[in-house]
Amino acid sequence: MPKDHQFVKGLSAGWIIAQAAKIGNNTVNVVAEIMHKNEHVQQGFNASLGILSLAKAYTPQRLESACKRCLHFKTVTYRAIKSVLVNNLDQQKISSPAATAATQVIDHENLRRKFN
Repeated sequence: MPKDHQFVKGLSAGWIIAQAAKIGNNTVNVVAEIMHKNEHVQQGFNASLGILSLAKAYTPQRLESACKRCLHFKTVTYRAIKSVLVNNLDQQKISSPAATAATQVIDHENLRRKFN
């Protein structure tokens, strides 16, 4: 194994998932999804470890919220999770665009109205 890859030798998917479980269920789901979307589980180790390190830079609670948001919007990548944390989006309520669009009534002179 090349020297650049030897750090992976002692790691296992179970250990990484156990570390994610200390943070929360959403973090576990993110880490598991990252590992399983690669052909080899080991290819997801680097991204998973990066995500876990975000708990040190931010709080574990914020990381858990960011993971929940990224799972909701199906953008499960290290870059997306870090962007959510940097922009404080994890502290905003998750609202689906379809729900908000359906509740808005558009009134415009060029729109036909359905009369009963």
